[in-house]
Amino acid sequence: MSTLVELAVYILAIIIISLIGGALPYLRKWSSSNLHYFVAISAGVFIGASFLILIPEAINTILEEGGDPHDAISSALMWVMIGFVVLLMIEIIIKERHEKKCHNHTNEHKHKLTSMAAFTGLGIHSAVDGLALGAAIVASEYNSELGAVVFIAILAHKAIDLFSLSTTFCLADIPRKQGLINVALFSLITPIAAIASYFVVDLVEAAPIGILMALAGGTFTFVGIYDLLPEAFHEKHSNYKSYALVVIGILLIFIINMLTGEAHTH
Repeated sequence: MSTLVELAVYILAIIIISLIGGALPYLRKWSSSNLHYFVAISAGVFIGASFLILIPEAINTILEEGGDPHDAISSALMWVMIGFVVLLMIEIIIKERHEKKCHNHTNEHKHKLTSMAAFTGLGIHSAVDGLALGAAIVASEYNSELGAVVFIAILAHKAIDLFSLSTTFCLADIPRKQGLINVALFSLITPIAAIASYFVVDLVEAAPIGILMALAGGTFTFVGIYDLLPEAFHEKHSNYKSYALVVIGILLIFIINMLTGEAHTH
């Protein structure tokens, strides 16, 4: 199988699994409590992905690019912080503009801000996934398993990512049609990035993938802790259940990371 055909097959599978994951929260009308439980799982997914996958892999990738471990850790954590602070500023700007236009600040408006932050954080991560996949497929000419390994790693968490994002759309009362359109558009981010990296592999090889992953880690940390966790515990009568679901979300990422093993090495 040629690398171009391999890329096409992987892209098709990623789009399908993304659409399935994103459509699940729209299959029925969920109660407010159920949506907040989904958000709790999503918070765990974001936090787990940041601390168990993105930040460690950012450190490893920067280390492979040269330098000692201390410098690699310091550099990665600096970019994690930058990602966190930049997304915080973006959300503040969005909130300030929103408040000037609307004086009726309901939970729905807060939920829309949360969904926008989640979209941004996941969007950065999805783009990095695509860059890694395209480069890995080109490199698979020398290592036949590399493209498949990276593909499995992406596919393992893609449905959970889209499920988490779609849940924030439901919580914000975004109409079903618009929400599914958003999911469909979002599902194209990784494929487009993969195609770009496949055809411009020399540029991708020079790209600071470790820095991009660290930035994604910062945005995931922000979304998980600043946006999703407070929303998960919004209904105070279910704190213990929400806590358990946050832990379950983290465990899901832990299990996926264990099963894929070295698949996250970009």
